[in-house]
Amino acid sequence: SSDKKSMDINNAAAIYVRRSSKQDKEQSTSIARQRRLCTEAAERLGLTVVQEYNEGEGKSVSHLHSVERPQWDTAMEDAGSVYGTLILEKVDRADRKGAASIGKLLDHAEASGVRVVTCNGQDSSSEAGRLMMVIEGEQARAEIAKAGERIREAKQERRASGSILGGSVPYGHRLVRFVDKPSVIELDEEECKVIRFIVQMYLDGASFNGVAAACRERGVKTRKGGQINQQWIARILGGP
Repeated sequence: SSDKKSMDINNAAAIYVRRSSKQDKEQSTSIARQRRLCTEAAERLGLTVVQEYNEGEGKSVSHLHSVERPQWDTAMEDAGSVYGTLILEKVDRADRKGAASIGKLLDHAEASGVRVVTCNGQDSSSEAGRLMMVIEGEQARAEIAKAGERIREAKQERRASGSILGGSVPYGHRLVRFVDKPSVIELDEEECKVIRFIVQMYLDGASFNGVAAACRERGVKTRKGGQINQQWIARILGGP
């Protein structure tokens, strides 16, 4: 009855897995590895895994960026009714928003009669374990903040030196590569002539279609050899 249900819930565990980036090639953060470690942790604790909440890849959760996580939302709703222990590979699989966010998770778990454990030995059922989880949550937030600052500084340096920051090179420019220093973007005079022609026609009152037709008459092609159309003209006039 109710005692049996309580006993079953206490022995029931759920695991939650997610991977921040699809482009992350590190196997240390793979879904398969997280699943294996969480399953092994359940076995050590004498628990039976009854549910896996798999958020998949490309689910970055930090104070800088967040996405919808339907699996996480379901896991929180199921706390105390489907499982009695939630297993995470590390605290940062919950999120990387910092101490306050992890504190809310632990409060919700406690109110639901659930404990949260991690594969590195943290357990929210003890005050010491709870404290360590909050600290690790803040450390995860700090790591994201530091990484973001390093990226911004690197971009500023590359921008100051004229280096390309990534993406396609804007029309009117070309990428110059060097062996011993970073690539830089320079003006492409031939493409600049086309841009000046387009701008002048537009200022003289020509429509996008009219400018495109004039470009085709002059034999102008896109970089990939395609025909010039009004959409391409609009991008050129609206570009940097």
